[in-house]
Amino acid sequence: MKHLSCSLTLAVYVFALIGATAGAPAAAVPATDPTPSGQQGITLEKIMSDPDWIGAAVKDAYWSADGRAVYYSAKRSGSPIVDLHRVDLADRKDQVVEPKAMADADAPAVFDLAGKRAAFARNGNIFVRDVASGRLTQITRTPENEAAPQFPRTAAC
Repeated sequence: MKHLSCSLTLAVYVFALIGATAGAPAAAVPATDPTPSGQQGITLEKIMSDPDWIGAAVKDAYWSADGRAVYYSAKRSGSPIVDLHRVDLADRKDQVVEPKAMADADAPAVFDLAGKRAAFARNGNIFVRDVASGRLTQITRTPENEAAPQFPRTAAC
């Protein structure tokens, strides 16, 4: 499986998936202001002053190592907490990754030349996932903050 790392394509895909699963279509906005005089309605300034009114922005979107899911981060509504989400491409189900499942979640990855292994940094350590089996191996366990793993550019590995 050939892996593409086009951030723009991924971001557009995530937004399309979220839009497809958002539920009922929005109601049409009336041409005139229906609020009685003297009462303040919803204004653009009010909406833009609170990010929870316009929805959480999708951040840091990336493909899972096997290409079957998309991960992204988004601020929880009404809270400063940022959740990691996983969208399964088969059923388009968007779920918050629970703390128990975080240990098996992928991070933005680089692939070996054959596309059989994916390496990524998570919590300051390097991990490698076998794409075919899904097996995850922790490569480092150090107090240093490891980052930016790479595979050799030759097939000798």
